[in-house]
Amino acid sequence: MPSMVDLTLTSITLACLFGTLFLSNRMKKLKIQIDEKKFDIQTTEENLWQLNTDLSRSILTKLRLLDRLSSSQA
Repeated sequence: MPSMVDLTLTSITLACLFGTLFLSNRMKKLKIQIDEKKFDIQTTEENLWQLNTDLSRSILTKLRLLDRLSSSQA
């Protein structure tokens, strides 16, 4: 019959193994969530750059039109 020390050490070992398995799975899930967030941030950043480009073009076009209008009125 196993001694109390053997049972205790076995229980501790099993608890550590299950804890490691749990933490490993949790880390994998967190890594997936982080990767998804990185993708979302990258997509948002690309969308902001595109919006900035579109706004800049629009502003430049309007400035050119205003410049033409003011030069034609002069």
